[in-house]
Amino acid sequence: SPITGGGQDSGMRGGTESFPLAAAFAAAISERTDADTRECAGRRMEETLRARFPTMRIPGEVAERVGGIHCLVFPTLAVRGVTGENLALSLAMAGLYASPGAACHSGTDEPSATLLAMGYPPETARAMIRLSFGHGVPETEYERAAEVIGACVERMLAVSATDSGL
Repeated sequence: SPITGGGQDSGMRGGTESFPLAAAFAAAISERTDADTRECAGRRMEETLRARFPTMRIPGEVAERVGGIHCLVFPTLAVRGVTGENLALSLAMAGLYASPGAACHSGTDEPSATLLAMGYPPETARAMIRLSFGHGVPETEYERAAEVIGACVERMLAVSATDSGL
């Protein structure tokens, strides 16, 4: 017998498989699959938005990032005086909830210290939103987020251009 051990199945196998270990392995595979799905869906959302807004920045996009968390910076809004807070409010009215800054700066209008350290000017750093997607969020939610963000940014650009006489 190639597997030595107990005498199960007339000496054909060495022991009884551990159900808890098999279940844990299945859960780990499922978790990894969810993480891969979130990463792919998130990248597609970012690519869709970048195609619409070529100047949009994704801080740390070439680095390994936490899955499901997306930081988006819109310099074209910043030059028109539109902040991440303005964009987050517009998104909330459309049913999409985003944070206008870093989690550690919640409730302030201070730009992200991390973005400042990365070389972003304060005005540009203030034109940032952060989105968080949890485990099990369907890919269609990422697609919807791209549509809603795109529509809100375009509307804000149009309004700010009209207001400034551009």
